[in-house]
Amino acid sequence: MDFEEHSLDAEEQRVGFSVLELTSRTVQGIETALQRLEAGEFGTCSYCRCGISDARLRVLPFAALCRACQERHDIAAGWRERVASARTRSLGH
Repeated sequence: MDFEEHSLDAEEQRVGFSVLELTSRTVQGIETALQRLEAGEFGTCSYCRCGISDARLRVLPFAALCRACQERHDIAAGWRERVASARTRSLGH
C-alpha cells in the first residue's frame, strides 16, 4: 500500500469514527429527551429553567438547553479545551 492509499484509508477511518460518535450522541440525546418528556420537563432549559423556543426544538428536538445557555456552555467548553491543550503542550506531549 502506498502513502496515498494509506492516507485515504486513515481519512475514511476518521470519518467513520466521527459519524459513529455523532450517531451515538444523537441517540443519547433522543433518549434523554424522551425521559424529559416523561418527567414533564421537555422544552424547559435544564440550566435556567426557561422555555426552549419552538424554533430551536424544531431544529434540535432533543435540545436540553435554551440558546443562551447553550452558547455559554459552548464558550466554556472551548475555553476548557484550550486550557487542556495548553497543558498538554507544556508537558511536552
